[in-house]
Amino acid sequence: MLNNLLSNATKFSSDDSKITLAVRLFKKEEGESTDASGLPLATCGARNANEVMVEFSVRDRGAGISAEDQRLLFQAFSQVCIPFVCV
Repeated sequence: MLNNLLSNATKFSSDDSKITLAVRLFKKEEGESTDASGLPLATCGARNANEVMVEFSVRDRGAGISAEDQRLLFQAFSQVCIPFVCV
């Protein structure tokens, strides 16, 4: 998934734009099911208090995907299409 996000960021951003990859380690709180932006956490995350989660974030200046369509990307076999571009 990370490779796909970075590939799309490179593919759909202009040559002179900035692409940022951020990595964050954190402990999942009891009952927490979404990240800071409200997107679902991966189901393969921490199972007990001694485990940590890893969050990857890719930022770019590409065409962008609406928050509603972002939720579809994390479902099996989904693809989001915007005018003239499919990611």
